[in-house]
Amino acid sequence: MAWCGVPVIGVMATYKRPELARRCLKSLRPHVDDVIVVDGVSPVARARNEGIAKAPKNAILFSVDDDCFYDERLRLHDSVQFLDDSVGVIQVAHRPLGESWTEYRAIQDRAPPKIWPCIFAWMAGGFLFRRAAWAEVGGYPDEYLDDVAFCVQLYRAGFVNAHSTYSYGYHENNHPLGGLAQAGVYSPSNPSRFGLLGRPWTSRGGVKTIRPTDVEPAVMLEHEQRRRQRFAPSAALVTAP
Repeated sequence: MAWCGVPVIGVMATYKRPELARRCLKSLRPHVDDVIVVDGVSPVARARNEGIAKAPKNAILFSVDDDCFYDERLRLHDSVQFLDDSVGVIQVAHRPLGESWTEYRAIQDRAPPKIWPCIFAWMAGGFLFRRAAWAEVGGYPDEYLDDVAFCVQLYRAGFVNAHSTYSYGYHENNHPLGGLAQAGVYSPSNPSRFGLLGRPWTSRGGVKTIRPTDVEPAVMLEHEQRRRQRFAPSAALVTAP
């Protein structure tokens, strides 16, 4: 799976869900060079960061949740090709399970594959990024919505984040038992400190936070300034269909 000689490493954080973790691990192995599993560590940001820190410094990471799993539709090469130095995160498309998502999955099936800029993403697992970019922004922040805040940190640093439907995974994100989100170690979360606008919300686990819906204009301006200073426009994202 190595991309142009660069290893692609899966990182899975899990907490009291051994059956889900085994399913995820088994499904990942055909698609990556190695998998780093962090078991029983919380909060989730610490677990992810501990795993990523063990990866080679030149690695491309595929960070996933334990309730994700994959098959032949993953095709990581088809998405990794867009991960140039100016791209922060590419989120692989996920197909949530459950009857309420039937129409959503049907829309995905009708649409041709594409990649497009997306400041932050909601589906948690399935993030592709360079370890160097993770290190530059200090890793995942200690937030309940750590994946969202991580994307925004990269955005503020001038990177472009993206969503890809060239690659697919499956996410059982309504699983009711166990998991890092139910670890009981979170304090009230406030991603607004990263420049996220939103509305008050309480998670299934009782964690009070905000549900981000937008990014502050000042953060968008900061992104544009940093991007002009650091990068030429990303040809990959400009030319993608």
